Amino acid sequence: MDDEIRISKAQLTEWAESLIHMNHHGTLVQREIASGNTDRASHLSERARKRAWKMLNELFEYGAEKPEGYCEPDSVDTEKDIKKNLARQHIIEGLLKARRDADNILKVLKTEEDPKLYLVADLLYSPHQAQSILELNRPINQIDEDFLVAEQNKLKRIEAELNARHNQEEAPA
Repeated sequence: MDDEIRISKAQLTEWAESLIHMNHHGTLVQREIASGNTDRASHLSERARKRAWKMLNELFEYGAEKPEGYCEPDSVDTEKDIKKNLARQHIIEGLLKARRDADNILKVLKTEEDPKLYLVADLLYSPHQAQSILELNRPINQIDEDFLVAEQNKLKRIEAELNARHNQEEAPA
């Protein structure tokens, strides 16, 4: 039997422990998200992803065949995450700008026939920023500026981490 591969009990035990840890991390991630602690949830999720990736690579080393359509997810996911992060930063920048000019924004929303067009053409918001202002569930003057600044800082920190990871992935082996 050429397809038969012997795997030690120690290796199987290590993989079983990894699966238990990944499941535990998944449960913790759900709890952290429910409690609003997204930074901790992101950290735990990344740990589980790395553990799963390590285990998958070990399976390939032992001879498991890569499924059809398989691709290395890190670089694809990182690039997608960078784009999503930058788009979110762009929206937060627009909301911060609007919050700091709340009286004018509220006036525009009440008096202009096409407030989105006015926000884009006259106040120089991007169409995405203008749309996010229009879709707010409450008036812009009720949005906490400190929350927006904290979100902006968090997104910039995440951007730096994603760029570092992306540069690592792009570096020659």
